[in-house]
Amino acid sequence: MAEITFHNDLRGNEPRRSFLNEKRWLLFVYVPIFVSVCSILGIVFEEHKGFSLLVDIALALGLNIFELMWCRMDSRERGYELHRHFTFAVVIFGVLALLYYLFRSRDFREGLISIGWLVLYVIALLVVSSVVSGLVVMVFVVTGAVSPSILE
Repeated sequence: MAEITFHNDLRGNEPRRSFLNEKRWLLFVYVPIFVSVCSILGIVFEEHKGFSLLVDIALALGLNIFELMWCRMDSRERGYELHRHFTFAVVIFGVLALLYYLFRSRDFREGLISIGWLVLYVIALLVVSSVVSGLVVMVFVVTGAVSPSILE
């Protein structure tokens, strides 16, 4: 049986790209899990200032590493060559290096749009990780794994 198609339905020879490519796995799976785990550890071990500080440092370094991984994946996808010292810039300057990369790898308009997406992503990440962390900590308190005094 013949297939009926309209001229708008005809596609070129472009292969269909899946939604969850490696950049999106990083953004939508690995980073939220990492931030949620660090938030849970920060809440549970808040009384131990030394361990809480260690969790904060691990969170900052981990987010910078995820940022560098995302920039490398994006630059490979766009055919943009990163500077040889970009890794050091990410470690030292963090988010400022990401903002620089977004404007450098795209034109000004696309850079602003990307920064808007970044702001929306950060807000969504904070909301999701706060909800997940709160629920997990509540489960820990209800089951008796953690003292209820951490909620004060």
